[in-house]
Amino acid sequence: MKKNFSIKNKLIISFLSLILVFLGLLGSIIYNKVQNQTKEDYIQSIEKQITQVDSSFNNYIVSFEENINMFSKELNNLENQITSYVNKKYESDEIPMTPLKNGSFEASAYKKFENFTKTHDGVETVSISSEDNGGYMQYPAISRKKGYDPRTRDWYNEGKKNKDDISFTDVYKTSSGSMVMSVISPIKDTNSKFKGVITLDINLKKLSEMSKNIRIGQDGYLIVTDKEGTIIADGEDEGLVSKSIKELNVKKLDDLSAYTNNNFTTKMDDGKEYLINVKKSSNEKLG
Repeated sequence: MKKNFSIKNKLIISFLSLILVFLGLLGSIIYNKVQNQTKEDYIQSIEKQITQVDSSFNNYIVSFEENINMFSKELNNLENQITSYVNKKYESDEIPMTPLKNGSFEASAYKKFENFTKTHDGVETVSISSEDNGGYMQYPAISRKKGYDPRTRDWYNEGKKNKDDISFTDVYKTSSGSMVMSVISPIKDTNSKFKGVITLDINLKKLSEMSKNIRIGQDGYLIVTDKEGTIIADGEDEGLVSKSIKELNVKKLDDLSAYTNNNFTTKMDDGKEYLINVKKSSNEKLG
């Protein structure tokens, strides 16, 4: 009887051990499944937030597209009505810009630009350039050098090249330190002949301020770059604004063109592991 009892105990112990091992494996599988599901849900939550942010940023930019398009249609009869500095004579190298004294068309356009700039937060400069005589006018008025010809500038030729569409420049830093992006619209007459270019220079400070107030998940933050990888806004470190995304020392971010929508984890310089979610703007003109 003792022998049988001993064998029975061993069988029970073996059976219990198998159950415990099985339960342990099952617990591990369930834990991993829950962990993976939690991560997946978290990523989906982040992507939803980023999509909403993209929509807000896009609406902000699109509003300027609509306004510049309106200007291009209102001011399409600009032939030789904008002052040219190409051959203008003056006693010094700097020629004052005096749009309110240069005829009704230029004065009226200047007042429109002034009113628009004062009523639209973020607009730094509005300018108009003429194909016929190389004329140029902007608000606020700033002196031009003798011989100044907007038709030789990259932004002008960008507008001329894309004469059926509005385009955007890459982000650049002005002499005052502002991060600016230009919206460029061609001007065409009623026969669709190219007549010139209108530009809006948008200060991206508002986008930067919007980014600071956005938290992704509990501890995440937003970084916005242009298509070249220049940081426009950083919700965590304003000191990185205007610098390259490469400053983050994340190898996978060196070539943003390789990503449309993607996420990956990486260890940063602070030794912590981060989940990085890359999303391309839904506005193809922006990159």
